[in-house]
Amino acid sequence: MDGGGTSECGTDRWHAGELLADALNSRVPQIFDTIKEEMSERRVLNVVDTEAAKAKLQKIKDAFQRWIWSDPDRTDRLARVYNDRFNNIAPRAFDGSHLKLPGASGAFVPYGHQKRGIWRIVSAGSTHLAHAVGAGKTMKMKQTRTR
Repeated sequence: MDGGGTSECGTDRWHAGELLADALNSRVPQIFDTIKEEMSERRVLNVVDTEAAKAKLQKIKDAFQRWIWSDPDRTDRLARVYNDRFNNIAPRAFDGSHLKLPGASGAFVPYGHQKRGIWRIVSAGSTHLAHAVGAGKTMKMKQTRTR
């Protein structure tokens, strides 16, 4: 018995460790055969073995799902670790509603997104304004220069 490396969780052509690496890297297993022709070789996808490996990978994923949710303490602990490491960055919000914009024409009444953009430019220094054409980027820049 191989300990599940090829029989239970893997195949003869794709070991369980390779399937785990595929799962962790969001890859789909693909198994190729090498066909030798006179003076060259070419690789051809082996559909039968590839589908067998995909089925084993799904079996591993299903077992992991059952395991991860079977113990509420473990689930909470792992969710806390994940959130602390990867889900802890909140983008800074820029609220320019307090801006008065002295020197601006009275005919110009900026939209909220324009004031937020102006405040972001003033606060952050370097800012990329990737708004659509006609959203008022030029007016934001003119107002920023007068400050």
